[in-house]
Amino acid sequence: MLLVTPGNPGAAGAPGEPGISGDDGDDGDDGDDGNHGNDGNDGNDGNDGAPGAPGNPGNPGATGPAGADGADGADGADGADGTTQIAGIIVFDASGPSTGAAELTGGNASITIIGGGFDKGESISVSAKKSGFDKLLSSSTPKTNDSLTIGNENGAFELTVDLEGWDAGLYTVLATGDKGHRGASAFLLVDKIDG
Repeated sequence: MLLVTPGNPGAAGAPGEPGISGDDGDDGDDGDDGNHGNDGNDGNDGNDGAPGAPGNPGNPGATGPAGADGADGADGADGADGTTQIAGIIVFDASGPSTGAAELTGGNASITIIGGGFDKGESISVSAKKSGFDKLLSSSTPKTNDSLTIGNENGAFELTVDLEGWDAGLYTVLATGDKGHRGASAFLLVDKIDG
């Protein structure tokens, strides 16, 4: 039998070419949720918004029911009998015999007023309507023992008045007593006519 003696190992071969890259591995499983972060600090206040437009007016409310009638007032006292309150007055020209008229001389005139139908001792206020206003007339010849605006024992009075600065025209004169008697008349002031 022929015996073969093994030879020595041969020299190492040259390195082989790099292998082809392997396929990508599958995605890993999702990780667990992380812990919640702490709340952030509050932000600064925002600027005020512009004013809103005015709202439309509401509809008028319904009319309320009428209130109940109030109680009737008490009856007033009976008035005095009108026929007992009538007085009369007459106006004369204090400088002449004219009745109901007086002459103006230089813008001045003097009249005498007599009245009747008042009570004895009744206080009487005499006025004339001038320029739409009542003007109280005062005596130009007062007596020393009796006021000319007090009714005498016969319920009559006499009053002489100077009308300085009055204009020609027709005027109302009124006498009013404090016991309710009233009388009215009219008189005419005329410019003096040179004769």
